[in-house]
Amino acid sequence: AAGAGWYLYRKQQAPTLVVGGGVMGLSTATALAASGRKVILVDAAHPIRGSWGITRASHFRMEDPELLQMGLYSSRYYKQLQEQYEAEARRSPDLKVEDSHFYHCTGSAMAGPKEQIENIAVCVKKELGDLPEAQHELLSASEVEQRFPQLKLDADECLIYMPIG
Repeated sequence: AAGAGWYLYRKQQAPTLVVGGGVMGLSTATALAASGRKVILVDAAHPIRGSWGITRASHFRMEDPELLQMGLYSSRYYKQLQEQYEAEARRSPDLKVEDSHFYHCTGSAMAGPKEQIENIAVCVKKELGDLPEAQHELLSASEVEQRFPQLKLDADECLIYMPIG
């Protein structure tokens, strides 16, 4: 009887709509589906997006604490999914292990007005504390020119560099 009750509950359960198939959207949809929810994922399929398609970009350069926590969750969930896919590929003769590597940490940089970039650094430190993902450097315009000679910033600008994301 319990099984029949669960079946009826699931059949009547309204699906959860996830808008956006980037890193956060796919992570959210996968987690919801794994917990037993019905999920509908919609995406505009626009090729020039930060986390759409092959780019799968995610970063931690955000002033919004909620978005920062969502980014941390989604990147960790993506890494977990990648490990699961890799394990499955190792067990299956039909899959290639190298095809299971879809998420790579390349680091990130963002330049802009000094106050705005410093606010991002404060939020990252406050929200992520001593986590590896929180590692960052604030570089002045002159430090940017020495380290990244292809970039030129004005004196009132700076850059945040995050080696993990």
